[in-house]
Amino acid sequence: MTRDPAYGSLKSNGQVGNRLAKPPPEEPDALIAHVRVCEGGGPKGPYLLGNRERTRPELTAKERVLLTFQRKETDRVPIYGEARNVGFIEAVTGKKLRGATKEVMEHITAEAYGKVGMDMLRSMMTPQWGVVEGVQCDGYLRWTVGGAEQAHTLDEARESLKRFADSGDDPRDAAHAHIREVERLQAILGDRTLFVPSAPVSCLEHLYHGIGIENFSTIMFEDGELIDAALERNMERASQMVEVINNMNDSPVIHCADDLGMKNTTILSPEWMREHAFSRIKRVVDKIKNGGKYFLFHSCGNVNKIVPDLISLGVDALEPIEPTAGMSLAEMKRNYGDKLVLLGNVNANILQMGSPEDVRAEVRRCFDDAAHGGGYFLNGAITQVSPVENVMAYFDEAGKYVG
Repeated sequence: MTRDPAYGSLKSNGQVGNRLAKPPPEEPDALIAHVRVCEGGGPKGPYLLGNRERTRPELTAKERVLLTFQRKETDRVPIYGEARNVGFIEAVTGKKLRGATKEVMEHITAEAYGKVGMDMLRSMMTPQWGVVEGVQCDGYLRWTVGGAEQAHTLDEARESLKRFADSGDDPRDAAHAHIREVERLQAILGDRTLFVPSAPVSCLEHLYHGIGIENFSTIMFEDGELIDAALERNMERASQMVEVINNMNDSPVIHCADDLGMKNTTILSPEWMREHAFSRIKRVVDKIKNGGKYFLFHSCGNVNKIVPDLISLGVDALEPIEPTAGMSLAEMKRNYGDKLVLLGNVNANILQMGSPEDVRAEVRRCFDDAAHGGGYFLNGAITQVSPVENVMAYFDEAGKYVG
């Protein structure tokens, strides 16, 4: 990579990364004053894309998301995710979250997302999750492990799987409630941010978290048919939920989160997943695709070994492409950019512990690696512990830099 002396940006040979303006000073107050405001589809005006100057069209978030899922370039690179950071939201809007009602918090958060150009969300947590009697938690979410249904012994784990496999619960009521919540939040967000529904398409993570990874591994070896039965029940429930989502909601995208990776490889062997999980998952993905929707799949960790499998299943988009787990965005773009929409790869350590200029460089690196030709969403893990000036730099750089 080389540094452009005129703009101070990084450019790869054959890839364009034109900075439209010099960065503001790195003091937080200056960053707050300089934050790019994206009302509607963003400001109109000339911008550079490759060597051509065009007039920026006025796109809604839904239009921008659709074009990106079609792997086409849009007016700007879209942004996906959340910014679970109270200081950032208050700085962008000039409004206080603390002490507000949940509904007011949601409107303030939506206003902040609209102003900085957040195009797509799958959740919108409000600070009452993490600000309790003046105590701030990481992000907005106070994590718990297991809960009342957590199995502790191997026998309890087996019984838990049997109960789940034999359960006759109908998930369609939960799906209806989920879509009502999606539509409620979409009404608050307006056309500046698209809220996409979620469905539990695979649920391997649900199983190994529910009974513990040690119990899960032992049962895989000793009593594998129990896990097969639980997976089959998962697929039945997921199919019913997808039917409801397809019929009730016109979002172009359905999201599913299922962590299949760890820091250097997959949690379960690719061979086991191919034999026991992927054929079941494909039945549900086919139902999503038959409903005319794109399928966005989330898995933390290193999933390099199963990316071809995910493509064969019908996955349209993959996130977060975790760099600290050994996932290379440039390699993903080179190897799969004609088949997969890519989201993420912003290094969370840089967002949390780097300087604002480090964050800017990381945004530029992601744009250089994957934004050319379309099919890429910027996505980084912004939590309550992210310095406000870093969050400001993240969105500011995204607004100036065209990949």
